[in-house]
Amino acid sequence: MSDEIKNEVLEEKNPEVVEPEVEPEQPEVVQPDEVEQPEEPEKPSESVPLAKFMDEKKKRKELERILQEKQTLEEQQNRKVQEYQTFVQRGYPEQEAWNLANDKVNREFEDRKAREKYESKLFDLEIKDLVKNDAFYSDAESFKDEIKEKMRKLDCSMQDAYMLVRGPSRAREYQMQQEQRAKAQQAQSKTRKLETPSATPLKSNTANT
Repeated sequence: MSDEIKNEVLEEKNPEVVEPEVEPEQPEVVQPDEVEQPEEPEKPSESVPLAKFMDEKKKRKELERILQEKQTLEEQQNRKVQEYQTFVQRGYPEQEAWNLANDKVNREFEDRKAREKYESKLFDLEIKDLVKNDAFYSDAESFKDEIKEKMRKLDCSMQDAYMLVRGPSRAREYQMQQEQRAKAQQAQSKTRKLETPSATPLKSNTANT
């Protein structure tokens, strides 16, 4: 038997194995990690200087921003999976279903981001008006994130939220500021009186007779 005939017989006995096509990967639901929330910094008081409070607040704000970004990405991914499954159930091919879900959820989150940005600008304008119209709330802009959070959670006014954030320490500070201002005004008033020359009587020009 020639070599060509032998090869033909071997190919008939051992037909080429066709591997099945690999199905596209299904998008996975992202499970949120157990992330510890940053601790609330102590409010400024006699034992906690304002500078220390602001420094701790800055660090906490950065941690919150990182955590918020992570949670938003997880939420966005899970929404895409939900929409993807809905489109597949409606009969769309898997790749098309994923593209539709991806576009839809991206639009939703872009709209939400734009809405939150607008609300944040509106809040900033309102808090600036509060600071401008009432000296008691002069430092409110330094605590606007905390005030906003209290207003959201408790559905209270900006003034009430400010008092919850600043507490009685602000009332004491404001009273001291008023007393110091009053003393300064009294001192200025006394200084002006001392600097004002007293009136001298006019000499008579009439000659003695």
